[in-house]
Amino acid sequence: VPVLRNVLRPSQREQAMIGIYFRMFAWMESLVSLNNRIHFQAMAAATRSLFELLMDMKIISDDTTDYMVKKYFDHVKAIRWKRAENKVLWAKDPIIGKEVRSHIESKLLSNATAKANVDAIVRKYWTSKKGKPCIHDHWTGVNSFTRAKNLGAFYAGIYIENYSLLSWNIHSGATNVL
Repeated sequence: VPVLRNVLRPSQREQAMIGIYFRMFAWMESLVSLNNRIHFQAMAAATRSLFELLMDMKIISDDTTDYMVKKYFDHVKAIRWKRAENKVLWAKDPIIGKEVRSHIESKLLSNATAKANVDAIVRKYWTSKKGKPCIHDHWTGVNSFTRAKNLGAFYAGIYIENYSLLSWNIHSGATNVL
């Protein structure tokens, strides 16, 4: 870890890899403290997150053009914009609106330059099947299985064998308890 902290002027690729590494490191540190069987759900959440972070790291490390690195960072702007739009929309809802504070997001969304920048980013990287720009929840624009499959048999195998089991411990429903 100290070596990573001393990288002078890291490239965007290095920044991405360092950021992912530290997220993984934090998960591992958390897992060390989960030392009882009752913690199985938290362990499953950590394991799933570690797998997804590993796939992100592999995608970025395999990218020789820096296209995916740029996409990785540009997604931050796009997804935060999407969240702001949703929050403003939810604030207008007659049932839940009184519970939503959206004045900061409203101010952000009123910035025409920022909107044009985000629109350009979204058009560059993410479109729907109908060709319309849309912001995806994951920066690659594809789901977990597709990412694993695209990375090869090793990752696809991990996904097929483990992902559902891990997800059952994260999401609501009776699948994991029955």
